[in-house]
Amino acid sequence: MKLYELTSDIARLEELLESNPEASEVVKSEALEFLQEMQVSRAEKIENCVALLKNWEALETAIKAEETALKARRESLEKRAQWLKNYLGYCLQPGEKFESAKCKISWRKSETVEIQEEAKIPPQFWREKVTREVDKKAIKETFQAGGEVEGVTIIKKNNLIIK
Repeated sequence: MKLYELTSDIARLEELLESNPEASEVVKSEALEFLQEMQVSRAEKIENCVALLKNWEALETAIKAEETALKARRESLEKRAQWLKNYLGYCLQPGEKFESAKCKISWRKSETVEIQEEAKIPPQFWREKVTREVDKKAIKETFQAGGEVEGVTIIKKNNLIIK
């Protein structure tokens, strides 16, 4: 039986017991015994769900740590590769070609724009990027101070804490 089924069955059984005060003592004691068994099963299922949740969270943490380690390793390899590329560029004269059965090195000309003084650049060479974002913290503070903000409601939640 699933946890949500146990929870709803327990609620129905409790409701039946409360709504039928004329039921015999034998029926009440059997119903209470069954109710206790269902509550024990429910508690076991909740514990199993929490154990599974903790397992998943531990796995998530381990994966994040591995991602961090792999990222650091990748960045280190990128730096080493860039260093070696710069070293080869230093050892070969500009325009000098090298070719063997395993590799080929050549030079390609390119151009890049280097900004020296941004303040002197004419307006036609600028582009604007505008971003807008709602300040939820300010809205919450306004509501807490007794004010209202049109188009906004504050929703109160109950957050589950598992330790």
